[in-house]
Amino acid sequence: MSIKRLIGYILKKAYIPFHIKLSLSHLLIAVLPMSIIYFVSYNIYSNSILSETSDRITNVVSQTSEEVDKTFDSMKTLLIATSSSSNIKNIVYNPQWITETPIEQKIEEYQRIHDLFYGILYLRNNISSVRLVPLRGISVIWYENGLTIGYPHPKIPWYEDIVRSNRREVFIPPHKPLPPSMIQSDVFSAARILRDQDGNIIGTIMIDRKVEEINSIINKASSTNKIQIAILNTDGSIVFKSDNLQYGRFLDNELLLKINSNLNGTLNYKMNGEDYILMFNTSQVSGWKFVAFTKVSSLLEKAYQIRSISLIVAFFTIVFSLLLSIFIAVKVTKPLNKLNASIENVKNKNFDIYLRPSSNDEIGRLTRNFNSMIKRIKNLIIKEYEADLKRKEAELKALESQINPHFLYNTLETISSIAYLKNAPEITTISRSLSDLFRYSINNEKKLVTFGDELYHTQNYINIQKIRHGNKFNVIFDIDEELKNYKVIKLILQPIIENSINHGLELMKSGGLITIEAKLHNDDTLVIEIQDNGVGISQQTLKAIQDYLNRDPGDTSIETTKTIGLANVHFRIQHYYGKNYGLTIESAHEQGTKVTIKIPAIQ
Repeated sequence: MSIKRLIGYILKKAYIPFHIKLSLSHLLIAVLPMSIIYFVSYNIYSNSILSETSDRITNVVSQTSEEVDKTFDSMKTLLIATSSSSNIKNIVYNPQWITETPIEQKIEEYQRIHDLFYGILYLRNNISSVRLVPLRGISVIWYENGLTIGYPHPKIPWYEDIVRSNRREVFIPPHKPLPPSMIQSDVFSAARILRDQDGNIIGTIMIDRKVEEINSIINKASSTNKIQIAILNTDGSIVFKSDNLQYGRFLDNELLLKINSNLNGTLNYKMNGEDYILMFNTSQVSGWKFVAFTKVSSLLEKAYQIRSISLIVAFFTIVFSLLLSIFIAVKVTKPLNKLNASIENVKNKNFDIYLRPSSNDEIGRLTRNFNSMIKRIKNLIIKEYEADLKRKEAELKALESQINPHFLYNTLETISSIAYLKNAPEITTISRSLSDLFRYSINNEKKLVTFGDELYHTQNYINIQKIRHGNKFNVIFDIDEELKNYKVIKLILQPIIENSINHGLELMKSGGLITIEAKLHNDDTLVIEIQDNGVGISQQTLKAIQDYLNRDPGDTSIETTKTIGLANVHFRIQHYYGKNYGLTIESAHEQGTKVTIKIPAIQ
């Protein structure tokens, strides 16, 4: 089923007030185009921001990596210049520098080395230290606090890496400065192997620079462009980072493989449930990876702000449209509602109605036609009423001659008196019992009667039935006098006794017995048991009766004419007292039947 047919079906079959249909149609006309414009424009704007920001960050990555590479390149240049100096090699390979050397010669050699380093490192105040570590001979360490010659140099952790490296220069990640430097801040280093003319390794030279120099570069780029920056070595560990990034491995192996397999590029990935854009570049000097990345959500921050503003504007636009549509719908449907209410009054035979037309449109024309129709109906009713009045007067005279209940009571009393005078006790009993029974049955003034009154009415019914059946059954009452003051609804015993006589004792020639007992259960329930010794009920019939009594009173799927009296009592009790009360039936074939009535104990 298409959407158009579905909407048409709903509007046709489902009950939707006209003013709601009108309001929804106005609202839909206002909201649908606005929603389409909003989503299309937001997507275009978001994609534009992502594209522009990605290009900008790519430029930032390129510029910042170039600036960092300048630092690395200056260290590389200094390494080459220093290591190629023959004077430096003579210093490294100087077996003359021993303890027995005269002090004057030591001072002269110290001054010569100092002047040599000063000439090389002049105006290079960003150098933390330069270390010459020979395989044999003296070690020379120049640092900010001075020059140290012959210092017992500690074992360099990266020495083996420097020797094994295929690159002529090796860059060492940030670390604590080696003694004798007193600098507290971390440094990073560049080292190079020193070789003699035959290519043999004679030592190493290592230059230290402060980590703050690189951190300053990447933090400036990071804070200005709201990105996170890291410089990674070849195993993916962070060497340098911006302050907004934590140390440790932050990229998975698959992503690292993509980064290491290309010199530069841009990647999209997800981390901790967030979408990221990552740009990377490879240093031409150190071989390290310069990585910058940022959350997509931070790039779209302005787009989100515009979206929020748009949603607020859309919300108030929808509210305004809704209020306006409701106002228009009410103005349009108010005359229709009045017209509908007037039609309902006409259905209830109220024709004193006049509607004032509120407009000259179709609704106003409909109102005037309605008034004209009501006027015509009133005229027809008056004519019909006058024609029917005489017929009613004739019927009234006929009704006045009909027998009323009082006439029937008096007639039964007259029969009883005549039977008494004629010495006919059976007629006397039947007429008096029937008179009392009739009077009790049609008296609707009281909904509740005493249990004693109900028993008296039941005794009148039994008197009549015993005469009709030739006294072939007897009835025993086992009732405490105190229980006769409790309140019950009328006519709950007679239908059950009638059922026992007609279906249980009818086939018996004599010896029929009905016992009626009453007792209190838990002081809040009055339990009445009516038991007979008749032919009983078969299990199939008993189940049918029980199903009928347990059904919903409104359920007509189960029909039977054998339990009308029982069902009447059962459903009247449940209607008046609730579902917890009513009748239960126990019976067995040829063993009699017991009916139990449960009602609240009300005094």
